Formats: sequence, C-alpha cells, structure tokens
Amino acid sequence: MTQAHSQRGNVLFIILIGVALFGALGYVVSEMLRGGGNGDISREKAKLYANEILDYGNSIRQAVQGLLIAGCDEGDISFTNTIVTGYAHTPPAPESCQIFGAQGSGRAWITPAAANWLDSLQSGAAFYGQWHIPSDLCVSGVGTGASGCESDGLDNEDLVLILPYIRQSICEQINEGLGRSGPIPVETDDGWPSAGAKFTGSYADGEILDRDGQMSGCFQGSTGNMPGAETYNFFQVLLPR
Repeated sequence: MTQAHSQRGNVLFIILIGVALFGALGYVVSEMLRGGGNGDISREKAKLYANEILDYGNSIRQAVQGLLIAGCDEGDISFTNTIVTGYAHTPPAPESCQIFGAQGSGRAWITPAAANWLDSLQSGAAFYGQWHIPSDLCVSGVGTGASGCESDGLDNEDLVLILPYIRQSICEQINEGLGRSGPIPVETDDGWPSAGAKFTGSYADGEILDRDGQMSGCFQGSTGNMPGAETYNFFQVLLPR
C-alpha cells in the first residue's frame, strides 16, 4: 500500500511539473508574439530593433554620399520607389541618381516593421508605417543651418530621413546607442512640416528640427505640434547643406 501511494505521489508531482512548464512556455510564446502598441518589450528586443533602424538610416546616408561622389547633383538625388508614391521628380531624375534604382544605389525600400518597431496607437497618423523624406526641413547646427533656418529664405534645408511613431523603448535605445543618456529630448516645435511635402529635387523653407548639430537620433513630439505629445520619432540627416 505504501508503495502504491508513493507511485501515485510521484505521478502527481510529475503532472504538476508538466503543468507549470506548459504555463511558462505559454507565457514565453505570448510574449514573443506580442506586437504593436507602445507596450513593453524586452530591453534586448528594443536594442535589436533600434540597431535595425539605425543601420537602415546609415545605409541610406551612405547611398546618398556615394551618388554625390559619382557625380549626381544634390537636386538629382531621387527617392522614387515602387512602394510609397510622391517621390518622383519632374522631369524624372537620372536613373543613375536614384537611391532605389538598379542603375543607381540599388538600395531596397524596406517597409518599417510595424509590429516590432512602431506604436500602433498612432496608426491613423500621417506617415505612420512609412519613411518620410521632407523637402522643407532644416536641422539646427547641421550644415549651414542655424537658428531661424526654417524661414530665412536661403537654400540651406537638409536632406533628412524620418521614421515617425516608433516605440518609446526603441527610441531610448537609439539615443543610448548614439552615446546619449538621459530623458528623450522633446521637440517644442513641429518636427517636420505639417504639409508633408516630399523631396522631389528642390528645397524650401518650412520647419526646423532643433537637434543642435545632431546628425541622427530620436526625439519626442509635443502638444499642438507635429508629431504630437507622447510620440517618439527617429531622424537621420542624409545630406547636411
């Protein structure tokens, strides 16, 4: 009788272990599959996604530099692609000066990974899920642009790649990866022009990104501006002017 009780106890113990392991496995799987929103993700994931965004921004910057070295004019650099409309030049830019053209840089337009990178609470906002390259934005302290460069009437706007509405934790990891500690800086003006003009070869006054000489990084929007408060946004200067 004692032996039978012992065996039943062992079986019960094994079953309880199995239930606990199954529950733990279910939790891990649910965490792995969780996407969207600005909810928590692990630090490791945030760092991985931050590096992916930084790497892509840097690859486009290098592509721009390569085309300039090859003889393309600043106004001939083209971001026309088969995924997002509005970047085609009129007249068309030379094929050899197209970032995403086979005869140009041959880069791929990679659609941002919404489930991993982006805050789905902003899914209805303009440029959500897109890279945005405006024609009318200057970054303070970059190139010849200084305070007031957004309205000085000079041809000194910069070529900037923007990824709006990323997760806060990824934004933090982007700045940390660039050696910047402390809270995410808040942009107290529009981070880019609300009209949303895309770069098609010419530059114009519009807005200033007040990042004080930074070539890349992440900032928080503010109330009444574009982007709004509680949004987190990546930028990469492709060409300082």
